[in-house]
Amino acid sequence: MRRTYNLAPGDEAAMRAAQDGRCANPSCLNEATDIDHCHTTNTVRGILCFDCNTALGFFCDSEARIAGAILYLEAHAASPGLPVAPSTARRARQCLWCSADISHRAYSAKYCCDDHRAKYYKEYGPPVSKMGAKKCLWCGGDNSHRGKKARYCSFEHQQTHYHQLTTYNLTPDAFWRLQELRAGLCHNPGCTNGATETDHCHDTGAVRGRLCPGCNQGLGLFRHDPELLAGALAYLRASAAAG
Repeated sequence: MRRTYNLAPGDEAAMRAAQDGRCANPSCLNEATDIDHCHTTNTVRGILCFDCNTALGFFCDSEARIAGAILYLEAHAASPGLPVAPSTARRARQCLWCSADISHRAYSAKYCCDDHRAKYYKEYGPPVSKMGAKKCLWCGGDNSHRGKKARYCSFEHQQTHYHQLTTYNLTPDAFWRLQELRAGLCHNPGCTNGATETDHCHDTGAVRGRLCPGCNQGLGLFRHDPELLAGALAYLRASAAAG
């Protein structure tokens, strides 16, 4: 380990003693286990816990992305977000238009009432049409190149529709409105990567937005805690100032 990080004998023990054996993130009380270093200069900055060290990697040691993540969490702290799917969502069937529970209706039913079926047909077109082009239930794209009974333009869209609806209670309309909030970019204001994953509050289950994989996993490792993120940001800034 000393050879990897160019540490002299006793340096690691001295760093652990200076940190009282705790993570170098001032907001974290976990045990210090992983040596952290700058990937640009290869200079050792401190000893972090596994979660903080891994999370910094997901954020690419970017102060802007961590600061943006703090703003993202604070912006949604006072907002209820989108409603979460009930815990029985995977077992219950839902109306394609309003996502209401339709488990009490016939198994072949896809809507809670005829009015919602008419609204869905007006917006997306019939799932199966005998004449003219068909529309994918997820993206609304042309589905006429597939079989008569196919309701999606691809198997990937079929899987995405099921996952977003049953896991996050996101209808196609709600999903695409979220996706286009930042023109398809990660909802972390400090990040410019593409948004590919749905982020939700682990306490309430409410959907907060769409993030890139790095920001989503980084937030998870920081336990969606603004204080931990603020501590990581202070740690990076102090290390940069120290050279």
